[in-house]
Amino acid sequence: MIRLAEMWLPFGGPPEEEIFTRFGLTRHAFQARLEKALTIR
Repeated sequence: MIRLAEMWLPFGGPPEEEIFTRFGLTRHAFQARLEKALTIR
């Protein structure tokens, strides 16, 4: 997830179709999981 987000960062993030195809998630769910993964505890 992090790598996909990183690749697409200069373009405003990955397209919804790409997110759904790879992870079966909506953009909102992808962003929530990505935020959780990047949160330092």
